[in-house]
Amino acid sequence: MTIKLRPQYQEPAAQMLLAHIEAHDAQKDGRSIDKNMLLELPTGSGKTTVVAEVLRRSRRQRLLDATKQVTWIAPRRTLLGQGIATIRNQFNMSNATATRLFRAHVNQPTIAEPAAAWIDL
Repeated sequence: MTIKLRPQYQEPAAQMLLAHIEAHDAQKDGRSIDKNMLLELPTGSGKTTVVAEVLRRSRRQRLLDATKQVTWIAPRRTLLGQGIATIRNQFNMSNATATRLFRAHVNQPTIAEPAAAWIDL
């Protein structure tokens, strides 16, 4: 299933992430390219959709294979679960599995509960 990203900002963000993955994948001469990426968009702008579509395209272009993992970090456990569910359901990656890395222990309920997971594609 292909999702049409919003051309004003989602598609350019996806293209930048894909270009970075391609550059890292093509690097064969020993020079270091930082493979870590961070996507920052405003609340409600579709970060999960952009990242899930980038993962789907990367798999289709064989830039990512089944041995790769993605680290998904969210400020709340519920957002972590929602992101993983989006990858599984909306983008037909039902084989994606998640292993929780950590959950911060926060004493005050008004503070976010950061969580992270590895997603095995």
